[in-house]
Amino acid sequence: MINISLTIMNPWNDRWDMGKCFSGRITKNKSWELQFPKTNTILCVEFKLTTKQDHAGLYTEFNVFGRGVIFQLYDNRHWDYETGKWSEHEKDLL
Repeated sequence: MINISLTIMNPWNDRWDMGKCFSGRITKNKSWELQFPKTNTILCVEFKLTTKQDHAGLYTEFNVFGRGVIFQLYDNRHWDYETGKWSEHEKDLL
């Protein structure tokens, strides 16, 4: 996993609003999401690249003075730590 993050929060503000959110599927197991949140963050720059965990993939966030953009490309499956494989949704629902 790679995780680079810088965040400066405003402690006198508790605003959090999802704003606009768009999402969709690329393939059966890969999805994307684009959000435009309103938060109490003064500055946030974040980059994550994960593997072998729930919803692994790319996560990027940029936020200035409470307005931001978050973009994700991720695997919509869950990781089974016992078997070291992706868990299949059909099996999880039974």
